[in-house]
Amino acid sequence: MKKENINSDRTKELYRLSVLIKQIDNAIQKSRENELRKFGITPEQAAALICIRSLGDKATSAEISRWLFRDESSSLVMIRRMIKQGLIIKKADRNNKHIIKIILTSKGLTAYKNAISFLALTNIFDCLTESKKQQLNSILNIIRNRAFDVLNLDVKTYSGLFSDALIIEKHDSIDDEKE
Repeated sequence: MKKENINSDRTKELYRLSVLIKQIDNAIQKSRENELRKFGITPEQAAALICIRSLGDKATSAEISRWLFRDESSSLVMIRRMIKQGLIIKKADRNNKHIIKIILTSKGLTAYKNAISFLALTNIFDCLTESKKQQLNSILNIIRNRAFDVLNLDVKTYSGLFSDALIIEKHDSIDDEKE
């Protein structure tokens, strides 16, 4: 890896891009916090609910940590809080008692449905045309893939959930219509 001169124009531009990405992330997180606060959940919990729903019977604390790109100990703290809130329960796997599944409760399913509304994200990203959203998605995927390469992480291991979540969202829309 080539060492960059801290005063080079390239380094300054890379730093500006890094700060811009962080500011966008912080603003989106704050908007999401405000949106989810009325439902009594955090953005991290919302992401976990979406993850648990998407993983279905494969939802374990290890899988949740992996998909959310979090340290397992911090995920366990969040899972304990979600159990206390009545959003999820732990249940031993029928075939292997050493595997503990994470399951949504009815309260958790309601919270999940609130979590997938994404009104804050819609309000933020509506400033972009569909074409610009596709361009942004493409660029961010390139950057994410490179960052994963640098970290020696397999992109497929961490990116499958996004398509799974979209499939489940379609099923949830159908379920909502039946209710």
